[in-house]
Amino acid sequence: MSTLERRLARLEDVLLPKPRQPVCMLSEPASDAPAEKWAEYRRQVDEAEARGDLLILLVPMK
Repeated sequence: MSTLERRLARLEDVLLPKPRQPVCMLSEPASDAPAEKWAEYRRQVDEAEARGDLLILLVPMK
């Protein structure tokens, strides 16, 4: 690899945008929500984790 190719590779590494990690934001159901809502929420969390998403969970404040 020539000096020019090495320099170009370093410049591309610094300047080209990096791929972004996918993000998934989910809102946790209320503590008294029906079991079906909790099951759906858990399924969505599991799917996001399986995809390797950055997972943001919103939790209701008391």
